[in-house]
Amino acid sequence: MHQTGPMKQLTLRLPDDLHSQLKSLAESERRSLHAEILRLIEEALENRQPTR
Repeated sequence: MHQTGPMKQLTLRLPDDLHSQLKSLAESERRSLHAEILRLIEEALENRQPTR
């Protein structure tokens, strides 16, 4: 999971349909939208295949 401590703030613009999907997923996982987005980004980075 993500580290606790200082965090950078980011303004993120999302298409309405993507926002709705993320919000629904967060609700079904009983997480805040913020926590769900962090989880998805962390998971994607962990599963990323190194390039060359």
